[in-house]
Amino acid sequence: MTRLNSKFAAIALLAVTAYAVLAQSVPSWQGTEIQVTAKKYEFSPNVIKSKRGDHVRLVITALDRSHGFKLPAFHIDQKLEKGEAVT
Repeated sequence: MTRLNSKFAAIALLAVTAYAVLAQSVPSWQGTEIQVTAKKYEFSPNVIKSKRGDHVRLVITALDRSHGFKLPAFHIDQKLEKGEAVT
């Protein structure tokens, strides 16, 4: 029984080590992150400009109530719940 527990412990240790190594090798975000707020049917900032091909991540938070956010050209149609940051 002790031998079996040792094998399970070794496998678990190997799995945790492999996960830690893989997690470190994942590249971090390589682009621009923009914080946006939604309040009373308007977004702030209300205009965002970027160059074609730039990677942009929007983090949108509805401050007063639920809102919607839609960008048909990018197939984005997202519901924004009050107080919840949505990427």
